[in-house]
Amino acid sequence: LYNAFDAGNFIKVPVLVGDDTDEGSNFAYNASSSADVSRFFKNNYPNLTSQQLNEINQVYPRGKLLPRHAAYFGASSAAYGDATFTCPGNHVASSAARYLPNSVWNYRVNIIDESNIAGGIGVPHTFELPAIFGAGSTGTLSSDSSYLTYNAAIIPVTMHYFISFVQTLNPNTYRYATAPEWNT
Repeated sequence: LYNAFDAGNFIKVPVLVGDDTDEGSNFAYNASSSADVSRFFKNNYPNLTSQQLNEINQVYPRGKLLPRHAAYFGASSAAYGDATFTCPGNHVASSAARYLPNSVWNYRVNIIDESNIAGGIGVPHTFELPAIFGAGSTGTLSSDSSYLTYNAAIIPVTMHYFISFVQTLNPNTYRYATAPEWNT
C-alpha cells in the first residue's frame, strides 16, 4: 500500500485524513516491561527483527505512569498508535499531497475527556466520531459524556467541516461561522 501511494497509484480525489493523539490506547498491550512491548509488537508485526524491536523500545521508552495501567503501557500505546494509525495516515496524506497539492487536509484530534484521562487512555482512536456525527449518534456515549457538556461546542465546528467536505470536497466552503479556515 505504501508503494502504491508513493507511485501515485490511487484515484486522485480530494482527501481528508486524520488521527487522534492516543491512537493506540484501546489496542495496546498493558506492558510491564520493554520485553512485553517487544512481544506485543512481534505478535502484531511478525516480520520485525530483533534490531527493529530494540529500536522501538529506544524510541518509545517507559514514560510517565498512566492511571490504571502498567509501567510500559504508555510506550506500548504510543508506539502502536504511531505504527498502525498515525504514520500510515500521514503517509497517505503526504503522498496524496504530492499529486493533489491543494486538495489534502490532515488533522489531529486532541479533544480532552476527563474520564478518558482518568482511565489512562487519553484521546483514543475515533474519539472524534461524536463530534462529526453528533452526540448520541454513534452509540458510544453515556449521559455524562463530555460531548454533552464541556466539549459540546466542538460539535458544530467539526460537523460543518465534514459536511462541507462531503458536499464540496473542501472543508472550508460551509465551515462553521466562527471556525478558522483549514489550510491544505
